[in-house]
Parts: sequence; structure tokens; C-alpha cells
Amino acid sequence: MIPKKTLKKNRAYYEQQMKIELPIYLDAFGVLLQNHTPYQATKLSIDYAGPLIKPYVERLITQIDLYPASSFPYDDFARSIDMREAKEFIIALNQITRVDSTNAEQIINDQIQIMNELQEEAYNEQIESRPDEVEKFVMPMIFPLIAIIMTFLFILIADSFSSLL
Repeated sequence: MIPKKTLKKNRAYYEQQMKIELPIYLDAFGVLLQNHTPYQATKLSIDYAGPLIKPYVERLITQIDLYPASSFPYDDFARSIDMREAKEFIIALNQITRVDSTNAEQIINDQIQIMNELQEEAYNEQIESRPDEVEKFVMPMIFPLIAIIMTFLFILIADSFSSLL
């Protein structure tokens, strides 16, 4: 049985990694949309999927083969990832299919910009959490070191007093 703390830690790691991988994937997907149809871009996007998001993308590709004219696979993809960013991207993807090419290009560029900002935000969040993680290991190592130094100083002081007498 896995302790609750380990489960929470693994869940937090998963969520943090998804916050990093999803914008990278959706950014690449947006770039692919600039030169390909949504179907083609989806097929090609598997190469840009990180290890956590790849199973979701594989399922998406399978579903678009089964339901080529439906938005169901994309909606299911966003639901299964369960992140606001994915849902918003899929809404934008649906808009792309309903507008002219100039507006579609603007929507894609906006989405790429948003994904770049989300990537930067996720990296900054990860960088900010690193000192806390390091502190967890440093503090337990410092206390024994201080105890050893204090013991050594006590012995030196006691030895110097004993030599004075």
C-alpha cells in the first residue's frame, strides 16, 4: 500500500509535468496548423508529444481515424487531459474550422502566443519550487554537521581548560 504522502507527491509531479508538456505540445500543434489541415496536423503532432501527454495524443489520433468529421475526438482529448488550457485550445480549433483563412491564421497565432506564455509560466513555477525542494535535503544535513562542530569545539575547550589546571 502506497502512503498518501507519496500519492500526493506523485500527483503534484504529474500536474507540474503536464503544465510543462501541454503548452509545448499545443504550441507545436498550432505551428503545424499553420501549414496543414487539423487532421494532418493532429497526425503529425505525435512527434511533439512528451511522455505524459503521448498516450492522450495516440488516443486522439485513433479517434480521429474512427470519427474523421466529428469534433468528438478533440473534445474527448480536452476532457481526458482535464486542463483549462486544452479545453480553450480545442475551442479555438473549432473556431478555426468555421472562419476564413485570415481569421484562422490570427486565431492560430494567438494560441501559439498563449502557449508560449504558459510555457514560460510553467518553467518559472518549477524554478520557484526548486529552492523549497533543495531546502528539504539541506536542513537535515546541516544539523548533524553543526552538532559535530559543536562537539569538536567543546572537546577543544575542555582540553584547553584541563591543560591549564
